[in-house]
Amino acid sequence: MKTSNNNINFEKDSSSIVVLPIGQSIYKDLREIIDSNFDSDEEKYLNMDINIYRKKVLEVQNQLINSGYPNKIAKQVLNYLQTYQNNKEI
Repeated sequence: MKTSNNNINFEKDSSSIVVLPIGQSIYKDLREIIDSNFDSDEEKYLNMDINIYRKKVLEVQNQLINSGYPNKIAKQVLNYLQTYQNNKEI
């Protein structure tokens, strides 16, 4: 089943995985938080103790959650989800 919303075509299949766009302002805010907590030195993270790395990731994840980004993103993609599910009650 193919549906469309704001020039984005969805092809609904058994996997139900859909990648949706988010607004530039939210994207920039997310990047700022992530970039302020992680630098570009990949080797540092590859060599880091896994428990320390997990703790760092969890701290940033909690920062994003506590800043309200899950709700902001959900509100932004609500129309897409309603179209995809063919359900305005979501």
